[in-house]
Amino acid sequence: MAKLEIYQPYLVKLEFVATRIEHLVAQEKSDIGDFIKLQERSSACQGWSLEKYLVEPVQRLSQYPDFFHRLWHATPKSHPDYLSTLSVLHSAKLTIRVLSEVKDREDEYEFVKDMFSRIADVPSQLPCRDRRLLMHGPVACARVENDDDLRVTRPSTNVHGFPEPLKSPSPDSRPRHNEKLSNALKGWRGRSGSVQSTASTAASLQSFRTAPSSFDFRSEPQAGPRNSPLLRVESPAVDVQLFVFTDLIMMASATNHHDDSQRTSANLRILDDFGLSRILSVTDETDRRSSISIDLVPLTAEELERGHANSKGQVLTVSLSHGTSRSSVSEASMQCAILKEWLGPLRQCCQHALRSLSSPSVKNYLAHAPKESEISQSVLSILASGLPFPKSPSMQLHGVELGQAGDAEQQEREERGWWSLRFHEVLREIQGREAALLR
Repeated sequence: MAKLEIYQPYLVKLEFVATRIEHLVAQEKSDIGDFIKLQERSSACQGWSLEKYLVEPVQRLSQYPDFFHRLWHATPKSHPDYLSTLSVLHSAKLTIRVLSEVKDREDEYEFVKDMFSRIADVPSQLPCRDRRLLMHGPVACARVENDDDLRVTRPSTNVHGFPEPLKSPSPDSRPRHNEKLSNALKGWRGRSGSVQSTASTAASLQSFRTAPSSFDFRSEPQAGPRNSPLLRVESPAVDVQLFVFTDLIMMASATNHHDDSQRTSANLRILDDFGLSRILSVTDETDRRSSISIDLVPLTAEELERGHANSKGQVLTVSLSHGTSRSSVSEASMQCAILKEWLGPLRQCCQHALRSLSSPSVKNYLAHAPKESEISQSVLSILASGLPFPKSPSMQLHGVELGQAGDAEQQEREERGWWSLRFHEVLREIQGREAALLR
């Protein structure tokens, strides 16, 4: 089953290649497109299109678990191959699960890079494969100016169970429609009918993929309604695009234009004071004030570059809201429900920050910090197999720009090794996550 990981680069690139072929075939004056159409009409192809031939290996891959399950079910427990058959079955399931997870993460990574290309001055270290995008969409953000000055004497408990100053966010902001990551990925690229068949074939592996990124908060103390001061000074609410990642959040607002018609998604910039931040606390006040209060520690570009946050930093309190003070009861209820969808991703991001603050092994590390021991072990294994030093597609592109790229065969072997490295990284993560659930 270990050899099934050879499917990884094929699975990742299949949709892109199928889309490219479709465009070439659709062009009137394309030598490659004309050649493909000519070959597809030949008797040797038996009516199959090139895309169908490309999809066939993925369809075969998705059938392995069912085949091995039937083989295991037909093997008596007294047979000497019973355990071997059971092992092959679960190995196939796990391998396909990891293959699908790597493919999904690569799609997400490309989606994030595409979004960030429309935002000014995004640090180059921000989009990375280990930094998962949990949720994004529009919210109204207001900074709490006097949180330390107006505390009440009775402490309450926040999401991680410790007494803390009592805060409440502003209810004044305009309603916004929430935008889930899953829907955004589906609408990222338009697909024609033929390409949809390719995507649906790849999606046939979904039953073996990992669960979506989430965090189980059932064992965590949940925050009840907070008593907070009646008077609270907040800055004017600003409409922002909020991006919640596994280890940090990013807030970007529209740049100012005299002509409102020029305000497009391409004209965004990161907020100056706390546009990049880690979350220390999340307080649900959606039922009481139709808002969420979060404590933040801003991150600098230097900290992102190092992959290591400072132990010291100013803590800010920010209010996130969707509703308006003039909303009807039904509208307010709907806005409250929309806002509640942010709680899970925000709390997961918060938990990452708290773990990095408390764990000696990952003290203040961000998601893209290098895991040197694990990477070194995987690289040595790849080199021992006879493959050259692994290089990602972006590393190879950089080599081409510098005139240091090898021939096509060398580049294919370098990239194959890199996808093997990526496969084993995700495999270790899945196994570690499942082991943690059993504790």
